[in-house]
Amino acid sequence: MAGNAARELNATKRVLLAGSAILALGVPVIAGFLSSPLADEMQRRAEMMRVQISRVRPISLIRMSLSIPREICSQRQALPSRSIA
Repeated sequence: MAGNAARELNATKRVLLAGSAILALGVPVIAGFLSSPLADEMQRRAEMMRVQISRVRPISLIRMSLSIPREICSQRQALPSRSIA
């Protein structure tokens, strides 16, 4: 009986019906994911990364605090090779 009523709907009402069905099924799934242990682990890792990033001083600030010219900081020098005898 419900199948016949659904077939007789126009396109707009079908789209609205499909959208409400997706919403009714999607909200509990999303809520379950947000409260899962995986989501908690990801949030904890993201917070740890934010703390680590905030502790790192950019090289430009270090260069400015030491008053080192930019040209010296941009030069790359090869490390001396060491041989194991």
